[in-house]
Amino acid sequence: MIQRIQTVYLLLSALLLGLMFFLPLAHAIGPENSVFRIMVWGYDDPTASSSPIVNPLTLAATALLGATIVLEIITVFRYKKRRLQKRLCTAQIVLLLLTAGVTALYLKSFGEEGFGPVALSVTAAFPLVAAILTLLARRGIVKDDKLVRSLDRIR
Repeated sequence: MIQRIQTVYLLLSALLLGLMFFLPLAHAIGPENSVFRIMVWGYDDPTASSSPIVNPLTLAATALLGATIVLEIITVFRYKKRRLQKRLCTAQIVLLLLTAGVTALYLKSFGEEGFGPVALSVTAAFPLVAAILTLLARRGIVKDDKLVRSLDRIR
């Protein structure tokens, strides 16, 4: 299972998406020159000692991210069913692009809430990188499927 390159791509994609829960997406300067750490599941208010502030966009991004990670793991273990694996990869790519869009809307909303400049982190690009890795995994699955079909014809 791990010998296949598409498995490596899918595991790297799941790892990147898992890191999004722990690494900040961006930093923003708020009122009184306080620095806000923006995470995918909310943002920290350094002036208050409360839990992270959550809005509907954070909930949507977190739900999409969680669903995509679960789908990535399921896809890795469906290596014997290549057609299903291709469909799951296609669904993952759609979910990853939706996640990237919701994350971009979430980060854009900070400009509308009166925050200062928002400095993006590398983590904000992880959904797009994961979509490319998933696309590469899908191409590997298609190659495997063609190889198996050609070997079946020879027999």
